[in-house]
Amino acid sequence: KTRKEDAVFRDFVFPCCLCFVSLERKHRLDHRHPAGHPRGVRRERAAIRRPIDVEQLAVEPQPLQIAPLIGDAVETVRAQAGEKGIKLSVDLAAEPLTVNADHVRIQQIVWNLVNNGVKFTPKGGRVSVSLNREGDDAILVVEDIGQGIAPEFLPQVFEMFRQADAGVTRRHGGLGVGLALVRQLTELHGGQVTAHSEGPGLGTRFTVRFPLHSRSMEGISGVPLETMGELVGARILVVDDTP
Repeated sequence: KTRKEDAVFRDFVFPCCLCFVSLERKHRLDHRHPAGHPRGVRRERAAIRRPIDVEQLAVEPQPLQIAPLIGDAVETVRAQAGEKGIKLSVDLAAEPLTVNADHVRIQQIVWNLVNNGVKFTPKGGRVSVSLNREGDDAILVVEDIGQGIAPEFLPQVFEMFRQADAGVTRRHGGLGVGLALVRQLTELHGGQVTAHSEGPGLGTRFTVRFPLHSRSMEGISGVPLETMGELVGARILVVDDTP
């Protein structure tokens, strides 16, 4: 596959995983909520069919509780973590945290970070996911005790197709697309993602800041209003033919 095909494949597989998890849950609840099942199938199908282009990512934001989105995304990686004997812990804030977000894109961010942690953590290791509030931001932290990141590579970790172990004999697959997507999708939500590692063998911590709903309304998709074009001196005509 070409690099772009690999990126598209990665972005397609994730909604499929969510679809299977959602369908499994709906199947267990079907006897209590029989009318909800078809609607859920249509909703997940719509998510899978959304156009994907790594060069023109887009979001469809709406006010959403972020904790359930994170929880669902983590569940799609739990089986993979279990196969490696990795303990996957989740600690989500009890208070409701509402962000202006695209639910599929938020889950893609979480899935890529948690999947990355499981991928680079040795058997029997640990990956933790936490969500808390800090001021006007919702703070997502994904931390592992895996192979870590060398200081010289840390500034490049979110660049497309960049990998610390890029040789033909590298142990882990992938093309270095996931973290680049994380940064792009986070910024489209008006957020910021950072990576921290003390060095090789010392694990990695990714921190994502999402503005809470009241603050995220400053602009559309994270773009402040002042950067969306000057209207000073403009003449505006409003026509309303409603009686």
